[in-house]
Amino acid sequence: MMFFRSSANRLLAGGSRTLSASRLARKRASFSPPLGGQVRRPKSTAAAMVEGADWDKYEEDKNINNNVDNDDATAIVNSIKFSAALPSVAYLYDDHGSELFEEITRLDEYYLTRTELAILQKNANEMVRFVDENAANDDDESFATPRTFHSSLIELGAGSGQKLHPLLDAKEKIPKSLSSSSPQEGATMCTYLPADYSSSALDMNVGVYNANRRDVQPYHGTHESALAALHVRRGRKTWAYLGSSLGNDVDPVPFLKNLAAHCGPRDRVLLGIDLAAHPDRKPVKMITAAYN
Repeated sequence: MMFFRSSANRLLAGGSRTLSASRLARKRASFSPPLGGQVRRPKSTAAAMVEGADWDKYEEDKNINNNVDNDDATAIVNSIKFSAALPSVAYLYDDHGSELFEEITRLDEYYLTRTELAILQKNANEMVRFVDENAANDDDESFATPRTFHSSLIELGAGSGQKLHPLLDAKEKIPKSLSSSSPQEGATMCTYLPADYSSSALDMNVGVYNANRRDVQPYHGTHESALAALHVRRGRKTWAYLGSSLGNDVDPVPFLKNLAAHCGPRDRVLLGIDLAAHPDRKPVKMITAAYN
């Protein structure tokens, strides 16, 4: 697992430092946007979503799980014209597809989810220190009120959101003061924003986090639409992309460049990548069993 510090919006040109806990995760959809497709408003309560989102830009959702509208059909036809002939994996993760994947993550063979969660639990305190590093020196826009630091934890392809509980728990336990002698000054505020293509996954996610009294604001849509909508949020943002989802892209470079372009100068990126096979640590048959 790798943690990046955004440096002048450059994640790919060596301008970032990494915080290593390990590199691993799950085989999760990349949610590349459909060619010519649109994000649709879900019927669920999760549609309240993000403050300031302009839902009039999106078409009404008649039946998000069963209908393939003209834009979706065009996207699928266009995608199979290319040599790779691979439609966007976003179409696999409607409500039913997302529920099926959650079942897969609980199988004994599927080591990715539980191993990644264990890494986050073990290293949560160190990660949170990196997230809030030098927070008191951020620009004034990071502060909701004088000396109150505001940050956002944005998870792309969040699903049920279980993995980021350790980070949010750790953030609640850190001292509230940001280099201040007064406990009333320098309070930290963190909003969790899960982004997913499945409205049912977001409903489950929101239910769990609300039960734990978290500040959660879900976003329904593709990765690209989430980046465009959420990068304007005030304060420092941590973008989490877990589950080794980067490997689902035929070419992950365009996604990484798009992510870098939407990062602020003090943003962080948490990236989960599964290690390759190793005779001692991870035999090929172990990987084959998990991914098949």
